Amino acid sequence: MGDWLTLKSGHLQFWPWFVCTEDNTQAHALTSMMALKVRRHLEQAWWPLELTVEEGLRELEKLCVMEWVEAESGKVLCRRLPDPSPRQKQLLDALQLTLPATAPEAKVKVVTRKKINKARKSRVK
Repeated sequence: MGDWLTLKSGHLQFWPWFVCTEDNTQAHALTSMMALKVRRHLEQAWWPLELTVEEGLRELEKLCVMEWVEAESGKVLCRRLPDPSPRQKQLLDALQLTLPATAPEAKVKVVTRKKINKARKSRVK
């Protein structure tokens, strides 16, 4: 019952009927189950620190890649992760993770999919 409630609320929000097709529903279910597995791992690792998963993630999301940019050309000279705070280091150590000194350029272009509501409206007419 606890896992079901976790899937239905909080970060995971498992609502498969909003994804329209059988393939999308199955993909959504698989992704949600994988997220639940990650959440369990975080809970177990951070339990001794007396920290919830949400609190730990809020602390870690403060880590951002810093870029050094040449003023004249706008070219990125270097990308670097800052040293984690003592609390962030505790969280990472509990997960047995170390951060790399530099961060590569993200060569991923994020494109949003068509809006589901528009697709639904066109089928209703």
